[in-house]
Amino acid sequence: MPAPLALQIKERCMAKHSGGLSQQIAADAVGISVRSAQRIKRDDHQPRDHHGCHWRTRSDPLADVWDRVLVPLLQKEPQLDPQTLPPQ
Repeated sequence: MPAPLALQIKERCMAKHSGGLSQQIAADAVGISVRSAQRIKRDDHQPRDHHGCHWRTRSDPLADVWDRVLVPLLQKEPQLDPQTLPPQ
């Protein structure tokens, strides 16, 4: 399934095509494929507001050490970032 296109790209493509450019040239001008331009024209494209699932798909790998180890470490030394935290 093709990736969703930004609304701005869709509008620019339609404006260029409505302004007299061929579909191929309009698509090239905004940096998309002719196939995507065809989908835009027939309004057959994925909506941009798809957010995926709203639930956990796996358990939290840091659940056992977060409150016990990492929170106290971050409170003591707030300049730490994820790359500098020691492995447990």
